[in-house]
Amino acid sequence: MDLTLLWRQIKWRIGIKSPIVANLKITNRCNLRCKMCSEEIRTGEQQEIDSKKWKEIIKTLYDRGVRVVVFEGGEPTTRKDIEKIIEYTISLGIYSIMITNGVNEFHRFNPDVIWISIDGIEKYHNEVRGEGVYGRIKENLKKAAGKNIAILSMINGKNKESIEEFVNEHKEYLIYFNWIYGYKNSEMEELSSEEKEKTKNKIVELKSKGYKIFNSYKTLNKVGNGRKKCSYWLLATVDSGGNIYDGCMVKRFDSVCRCDMCDLACYLELNNIYNLDYETRNSWKEMVGIDLTFEFEKFLV
Repeated sequence: MDLTLLWRQIKWRIGIKSPIVANLKITNRCNLRCKMCSEEIRTGEQQEIDSKKWKEIIKTLYDRGVRVVVFEGGEPTTRKDIEKIIEYTISLGIYSIMITNGVNEFHRFNPDVIWISIDGIEKYHNEVRGEGVYGRIKENLKKAAGKNIAILSMINGKNKESIEEFVNEHKEYLIYFNWIYGYKNSEMEELSSEEKEKTKNKIVELKSKGYKIFNSYKTLNKVGNGRKKCSYWLLATVDSGGNIYDGCMVKRFDSVCRCDMCDLACYLELNNIYNLDYETRNSWKEMVGIDLTFEFEKFLV
């Protein structure tokens, strides 16, 4: 239990805003060309700072109150120094998550948890990410036996009808679902509100049956429900050149953020934390290991 988070909640409510999670675009280099990435994401700023500069930025984020760092890209495993950067992050007491497409071997890395991007059963995953990618992930998962691994899955128009089959195939892993956001120039369109409603209802059903689904019920219930109030400042984003953004990360690639169509689980979950939803934070504690609870709250629910 970290009671400093209780003090943070008080400061948030009197207008002192500070991020608690940071997404680090540790590199723009990638070994895949996935259809959901817009051209801006693929061909954006290619500057890549060294590990010394990244450590300085991570310390700055820590001093600002960040307690969870997500390493993403691009593909973070393409950086030769990523292991040292992760080690430094953990030494500060920051919870570390690495998101990888799973094509490169990842068993030698030691963040607190590794999230593998798998977008459905083999047929649909390969259609979105590339032929043969699914098989390479399966082989690398075998090599990483014993690691703390979760699956990050993006629901899209291709995999929306095979969610139950996908969950059953990977039922030994914690699964964190996201809904595709229709970035401009992306090759994949977002789902309609009706399609989102249908898919989220299926996930709620599977979660209620005991499958290891990370999304909280409160987050799932918000999916497809139109405009939502978003405390975007809870999540800081750092690009590959080391620039820190406190605004909505969607706006880095689009001129506007269409909040009514945004069901990105990262923002939904963080808003639940801001709104003192015990079930969300207890889920983070039990399933991932991040303690964002205050303990006494359980007597109030």
